[in-house]
Amino acid sequence: MGTGISITSVGNAGFRICLPDAVLFIDAFYDGIRGVADPPWLEISGVERADVVLVTHAHPDHFNRQAVVQVADVTGAIVVGPPVVLRMLAAEMRPDRLVAVPGRQPLGAVAWRRSWPWGTVTAISTSHGKEHISYLLEAPGLRLFHDGDNEDTRCVPIGLVDRLDVLLLGPWQGSGWVDWIEALRPERYVLMHLTAEERAEHAVGRYLVEICDRVPPGLCILAPGDSLEVHSSCGSDAGCRR
Repeated sequence: MGTGISITSVGNAGFRICLPDAVLFIDAFYDGIRGVADPPWLEISGVERADVVLVTHAHPDHFNRQAVVQVADVTGAIVVGPPVVLRMLAAEMRPDRLVAVPGRQPLGAVAWRRSWPWGTVTAISTSHGKEHISYLLEAPGLRLFHDGDNEDTRCVPIGLVDRLDVLLLGPWQGSGWVDWIEALRPERYVLMHLTAEERAEHAVGRYLVEICDRVPPGLCILAPGDSLEVHSSCGSDAGCRR
């Protein structure tokens, strides 16, 4: 693999993260739902490598069982997710390829952590339904947090996820996301879980004006297929490769 680090939007809350020595996917294999989630930009047949597939929760706009099974069969990827996700995969995947994050942990608690030669993934219990996980990825040159569908950013301890290069989160109203970004001060943050209509509103300056009273610095919105190069400067949308 190359020496760079790239984060590519697959659509909705899905991302492909290419490290020098590994490829990870987070919520990248899901069902498109009209008015909720654009169809995935990446076709299953286009996935040539996947070392780890991370799933935040079992909702269909974040997780498609058949797609995850197909990707794992082709690539040999390890799939990590809450127990409900793993139960849906158990009949079709080898047990040694499935990692269940312990469910029903206190909000903000570290539920699971594992290190590989290329980096470490930490699963944090967060708020959305009965079993929801947010993920912290730490690798040389990258410290990234994917907030999933977390409905309350205040449940995540600042000290646990600070010094971020990239924050991926959905701008839920009432989740405290603006204050949280200002407290974390990530180098960049990407707003996810946006429909095409919401991205179009953002492009003409309407979207964020309607949902928040201020926009912290470091914003980068990616359309499906767009990539963020971590070693680029990203003031506003600069450095986001399309």
